[in-house]
Amino acid sequence: MKLEVLQENLNHGLAIISRVLSSKPQIIILSHVLLAAHDGKLTLTASNQETTIVTEIGAKIITPGEFTLPGRTFTEIITSLSAEKILLELNGSTINIKAGSFKASVNGTPATEYPSLIPPSLPKDASWNISADNFGKAVAKTVFSTATDEGRAVLTGVLFQPRD
Repeated sequence: MKLEVLQENLNHGLAIISRVLSSKPQIIILSHVLLAAHDGKLTLTASNQETTIVTEIGAKIITPGEFTLPGRTFTEIITSLSAEKILLELNGSTINIKAGSFKASVNGTPATEYPSLIPPSLPKDASWNISADNFGKAVAKTVFSTATDEGRAVLTGVLFQPRD
């Protein structure tokens, strides 16, 4: 895997998915971010087994591939960089990060170690298309009733169900 991405895009993507990264997960791999570089996009995935967030950012993919990195470490490195192009290159079990004169290497884990996060009851090609405006209106009408107390985490979310 080898790709170029803008620091501000990568930083924004990591900010979105880092919300579900746990510092002390039951499964160590879930403290990692799954990076998947394909078709001109870098897909970032993070999960805590209860919630999974996937986001895509534009990137120049030189060599496609997938790999995982410790989420907190990777986020701290990317956040500390100035706004410029970042080169990420997989070399064995290490991702080399280069931006200007900055260079770092972060050990990671093959993507095959990351658990499949799609529920068995949900078809892999299941997706919904909804305009951002309609989505925002629907969430605004329901989010006020979600719980703020993490004691009953299931009440802190909003349920989405497709209809014809």
